Amino acid sequence: MFVPENCRARELLLDFRAKRTQIAIVVDEYGGTAGIVTMEDILEEIVGNIEDEFDPEDDELRPVEGGLLADGAADLEDVFDWFGLPMPEPEPEDDFDSVGGLITARLGRIPQQGEPVSLIYGGLLLRVEQVNERRVEKVFCQKQPQPAKQKETEDKETDA
Repeated sequence: MFVPENCRARELLLDFRAKRTQIAIVVDEYGGTAGIVTMEDILEEIVGNIEDEFDPEDDELRPVEGGLLADGAADLEDVFDWFGLPMPEPEPEDDFDSVGGLITARLGRIPQQGEPVSLIYGGLLLRVEQVNERRVEKVFCQKQPQPAKQKETEDKETDA
């Protein structure tokens, strides 16, 4: 079954039911393949994630004592969301999306195995735990305590 990129979800669900299929090839305006869409994709858009035995384990972010162990490829925004912190405004030279990308960008290179590398970014302490020759693999993340004056100011704003 082939469907255009602008096909509405409701129409596609009806087509899936009528044709008794669960997958369609999405084509662009030139007839080229733009991707695939499944019935599960549409249902997940409506009701949220549907986990089944075929979904991979999400171990990019794993809670550990005192913080979070993140895969180097984990999205930085997901880490900040996990801690309930706002993502800092990027600097003009920032060209990274992942935790490992941030560390590599700030350090200017890939750290060596066993090299102690820690940095504070947006209220989080990020400490490199594991690397290989090509990338940062694991990073321990921990929320930094707020300075007393800043916390008092926020408490007063909350009371108002």
